[in-house]
Amino acid sequence: PKGVDQQSREAMTNKIAQRLTTLLKGQNMLKGQNMIDAARQIEAKCFDRAKDATEYERKVEKRLAKAAKAFYAQDYTYG
Repeated sequence: PKGVDQQSREAMTNKIAQRLTTLLKGQNMLKGQNMIDAARQIEAKCFDRAKDATEYERKVEKRLAKAAKAFYAQDYTYG
């Protein structure tokens, strides 16, 4: 989308990976490179669907919130 360069995309991928790491702390679901791969997938989907930088960021936040909700629902069910 307009206003999002490669450096911004890399920064967003790192931000997503950090959030996923925090979300899954103490779990053995994703580690190291898998976390980066998951972050890249989330970032790419949001990038492809956004029309501008603001929408891009909003889509990332929405997708992370959705992931957190799914994780906590699963954790509550099985934990």
